[in-house]
Amino acid sequence: MLGSLTIVVAHHMYSMPPYPYLAIDYGTQLSLFTHHMWISGFLIVGAAAHAAIFMVRDYDPTTRYNDLLDRVAHLTSFTFLTAHLFVSRESFSGMFPSSSPFLRKSEPPGSGTRYYHYRLDN
Repeated sequence: MLGSLTIVVAHHMYSMPPYPYLAIDYGTQLSLFTHHMWISGFLIVGAAAHAAIFMVRDYDPTTRYNDLLDRVAHLTSFTFLTAHLFVSRESFSGMFPSSSPFLRKSEPPGSGTRYYHYRLDN
């Protein structure tokens, strides 16, 4: 939360300078913006690390059934991710048929379909 707020502060200090001299001193303005963006990046990475530590160490799915953390944990399950990656692979390989050298067409000749099905080469 604080990292996102720091991004907002960096943007507002850049777009609406609070001091008149800051509006014409571009080096200081750019340095302040970069400083606040670095701070926000560290805060967001720290928050994500603490959330990961909590999920690994303190999260118990037997006591936290059907609450917000349980639903988020189920969204990041292996089945959900693999299904999403499969759909993405199919849609992108249909848009760019020659995007991967490991994929080749496995459409039977004369089938008349305009959809391509790809398989991985062994």
